[in-house]
Amino acid sequence: MSNYSKATNFAAKDALATGNSGKIVSGTEINDEFNLIATAVATKVETNAGVHTGTTTMAVISGASSITSAAFVGPVTGAITGNVTGNVTGNVTGNVTGNVTGNTSGSSATVTTAAQPAITSTGTLTTLQVDNINVNGNAITSTAGTDLTITPLAGQQIVLDGTIVVDAGVVTGATSVTSAAFVGPLTGAVTGNVTGNTSGSSGSCTGNSATTTLATASTKLATARTIDITGDITATAVAFDGTASISISAAVNNDSHSHTASTIGTLNQNTTGTAATVTTAAQPAITSVGTLTSLATGAITMSGRLVDAFPTGTLMLFQQTSAPTGWTKQTTHNNKSLRVVSGTAGSGGTTAFTDIFTGTTTGSHVLTTANLPAHTHGAIADHTHTVPTVKPTSSSTSSITGIHYATYTYSSGNSTDGGVVATSVATNAGGGHTHTSVGGGTGHTHSMDMRVQYVDLIIAAKD
Repeated sequence: MSNYSKATNFAAKDALATGNSGKIVSGTEINDEFNLIATAVATKVETNAGVHTGTTTMAVISGASSITSAAFVGPVTGAITGNVTGNVTGNVTGNVTGNVTGNTSGSSATVTTAAQPAITSTGTLTTLQVDNINVNGNAITSTAGTDLTITPLAGQQIVLDGTIVVDAGVVTGATSVTSAAFVGPLTGAVTGNVTGNTSGSSGSCTGNSATTTLATASTKLATARTIDITGDITATAVAFDGTASISISAAVNNDSHSHTASTIGTLNQNTTGTAATVTTAAQPAITSVGTLTSLATGAITMSGRLVDAFPTGTLMLFQQTSAPTGWTKQTTHNNKSLRVVSGTAGSGGTTAFTDIFTGTTTGSHVLTTANLPAHTHGAIADHTHTVPTVKPTSSSTSSITGIHYATYTYSSGNSTDGGVVATSVATNAGGGHTHTSVGGGTGHTHSMDMRVQYVDLIIAAKD
């Protein structure tokens, strides 16, 4: 929306001298002027005596003291003082002061904020939900929780139908009470028929009774009765006429009947005599027996001591893969043999059980001098031999380690000494000597089957 502002001052041209070029009005100046007028006219609102007419589309209206519109579209921002006539479509943010005439729809039809100021009137509600209480028509119902409670202030009464008053548990003003099972005292005169059994005393009844004969002040039975007890009890019959209380002495016959756990109920009294001993082997679950001074169960006798066959942490052997119920399998030791000791229990060793007891031969071994047993070698002592000799023509002496010997050369049958001479030749056999070994120097084994039979066990700890 723009205002018209002249681009050319045509009146100023009149004061210019003749022949002045500025005195001439050009077509361009006239065209520009009309364009400015057209723009202003197109963007201005039509008015008639100060009142807008026609369909007006405006982005922002500010400063208006009154707006009348047959169909106002768009948001209204700011305080509105005065009446709003017509339908309002859209959200209203802020307080509304004044009457609202017409139907509302959308979230405005529901009070969504929990804390509301005083609402003096709500018109006619078809249904009302307050927490767990629902009011609909003539019905007040509870939608959750347990009891539906009505709690008056101190000194107030609950009045039903303008007649029946409920105050501190006492009901007054009722003209008729119908109940399938009425429990509690009735105070006051009862006028009308009483159908059903009654218990209690005092007061009088007016009207028909369920019994054929009514005794207003009965102290004695018209016909005395004898009361006796039969069954597994021995008792003496006693006469009763209503004038005094009676007592009957009775004794339960021994072994005359039996009981089950469901019929006995809870026994919370002391017992004496044979009842103090449980004689039947098969008993139902006994949850508590108080304090026992001694208890014998089969071959186990307990007397004044805590009995726990296997305390927590006890270790035992089991010939099974998994630990039994109440025990936990231990995996610290695996593939080991057992050793019985008289001292502290422990474990040791370095080689696994199967590494030792699965072999069929000994390990390979090469003998050394140290492995040979102690022994000696015999030698012939020093001695001499007498042999016939001839004079040698030449001789030489040699030796083999440990033995000395001589080598002679003889001339055949020719001796300057006259032939053969008996001569003693000494041989020395006492010298040291060695023997050369002829062994192979390789290792050897021996057969030895260590595959003993065995049974696998596990170690388990008591939980």
